[in-house]
Amino acid sequence: MGLPVAAQQDRLIADIEAHLASEQPLVLRAYPRGHLCSLIDHSLHIARSRFGLSDLGHLKLFVDLRWRISSGYFTHPDIAAVLSSKSMTDRQKFDRLATPAFDDIWDAAEALDGSAYWLAEAGTQVTDG
Repeated sequence: MGLPVAAQQDRLIADIEAHLASEQPLVLRAYPRGHLCSLIDHSLHIARSRFGLSDLGHLKLFVDLRWRISSGYFTHPDIAAVLSSKSMTDRQKFDRLATPAFDDIWDAAEALDGSAYWLAEAGTQVTDG
């Protein structure tokens, strides 16, 4: 019998928090733990509900990229199109995003950053001011 959904979500958040601690330790110093866990939870919601991601490694990667690239990287239309694909597995989606064809797109996605992106839902246009 599996764990209740809430317990599984709490474990996943803790696992991603540990991942961020090892990969990006400054993140843990920049955010109070409760706020960080809330941002992770929200990121997982976007990854699952909007993009259908389910693989643990790729869920971690989706969340990690919000700190590594930009908080709104997934809102870039070209990145969102790949992540939304129903014909690709999670691995295929991220493998496609890692090709040289996406180099300039990732550069542009770096500008999609800021506090407004942390709470925006996928597909929502975020504007400055």
